[in-house]
Amino acid sequence: AANQAAKARQQQEAQGCEFLTPLEERKMVWYYMGQIHKSCAKTLKFRFPNVRATALVFFLRFYLHHSVMDYDPARLALTVLYVAAKAEEEYRHVQAFARVKIGGKTADAQTILDNEMRLLEGLNFNLRVLHSHRALQGFVDELRHLLGLT
Repeated sequence: AANQAAKARQQQEAQGCEFLTPLEERKMVWYYMGQIHKSCAKTLKFRFPNVRATALVFFLRFYLHHSVMDYDPARLALTVLYVAAKAEEEYRHVQAFARVKIGGKTADAQTILDNEMRLLEGLNFNLRVLHSHRALQGFVDELRHLLGLT
């Protein structure tokens, strides 16, 4: 498979196609992670921070095994937000996500739904995310209980 990918890359380079370097791909992923963060804060305004954190984890997990040259991160980011909201039980209709701009782009509801299965396959259907702030919240609650503040 790697040999076929190398041959395909050589053919495309011979045709004048340019590829992103791994560093450029990483920069794009980090840029769109910032866009996800901003859209959660400005437009979607979720009740809990878990949705934002879960969306960022899903986005990183997906692009660990896929390239930004194969899947448009702007459109996938909206799907990531939609799936993260469902995973964290803060469901919103897909139309709410279709109105959000990420990286200057929007996606219609059908595109978000079409990308949902692609995202789930890219995550190997692993939607479990263990956030570190949950343990921190438990520590703060225990501390309050010990100090008699609850």
